[in-house]
Amino acid sequence: MGRDLLFLILLGTAIMLLFDRQYQDTTDDQPRFGGNTLAKTAFFVVLGLAALNAGSTLLECGPGICADPPTSYKLIDELDTNN
Repeated sequence: MGRDLLFLILLGTAIMLLFDRQYQDTTDDQPRFGGNTLAKTAFFVVLGLAALNAGSTLLECGPGICADPPTSYKLIDELDTNN
């Protein structure tokens, strides 16, 4: 299953690279990123959620590997014991 999916991804990429349209110069007045307010908003919401997820994981596990399952916030517990 995994090899088939990888093969299909590589095949699709190779087929897309056959078309020269990607190299055409498009000097439109459209902004390079988005242009649609909804698309920009969705992008920044997902980016913010990813940053919050990374921050909460750092608080929960610290810079190392998490316990399985994590039972407390390791970084906060370490800060409490140092004071």
